[in-house]
Amino acid sequence: MPVTTDFNVWLEENEPSSIDDIYTLYKTVEEAESQGIWEISKNTSGRLFLGGWDSTLMLSSPEAVAAFLRRVKELTCEPDMDIESWYIMKTAP
Repeated sequence: MPVTTDFNVWLEENEPSSIDDIYTLYKTVEEAESQGIWEISKNTSGRLFLGGWDSTLMLSSPEAVAAFLRRVKELTCEPDMDIESWYIMKTAP
């Protein structure tokens, strides 16, 4: 499976489209713990590797992690909300 550092390419290839996919993707990276359909691992030099359907995303620094989380949050189309509030709003009965 190819490895990339390009957030947009990875997101396009792996298409987190549902509310749960977007939320669990964010939480997987934020907590560096696999959740839902997303798997994450850390190598000995501290780089995070996020597995997807078609490629693996390498997040090589805390700055890359923060930038990726901002990019995932953009998928929510609710710029003034945090991810938790957005998820609760979208999943409330």
